[in-house]
Amino acid sequence: MTTTAVQPHETTPSGQFAAVSASAQQQSTSTFQIQLTYNGIDKGWLNIDKNHWAVMSDEPLTLQYYTDMSGTYYQIPGQNYYMSVSANDYVGFYGWNKATTFTLESDQQLKSNYNNQHLSFYSDANGFLYCYDSYNVFQPVALVGVGSD
Repeated sequence: MTTTAVQPHETTPSGQFAAVSASAQQQSTSTFQIQLTYNGIDKGWLNIDKNHWAVMSDEPLTLQYYTDMSGTYYQIPGQNYYMSVSANDYVGFYGWNKATTFTLESDQQLKSNYNNQHLSFYSDANGFLYCYDSYNVFQPVALVGVGSD
């Protein structure tokens, strides 16, 4: 649950979005990329920066699903990084021990099950992705399939 006194964009993430070395036992079902749209305008793709924070990009990041009783996880194929939400509502990629689940809702908004907020951006200039409903929530979010196992 979000209890941040300052707006997430008012602080810049520092360091890497830490990986923890452990692996999930679930099987991936397919690979996909996340296309971002806001008010009918194409905003590009979800991608990752050098510190493992999620950003808007012209180039897509390929992900795969992992599903278990907790929900659906999004993993970078072949790596031990799973999409997650930080304590300051930034989206990034953690190791399995810090992974969180997401739900693609019927209205095509992607919701974090960690803080119950939706995938969003503060501004084009900022570029970071958040799960924070007070910002610009992407809708629809398109999971574009690129292959299967």
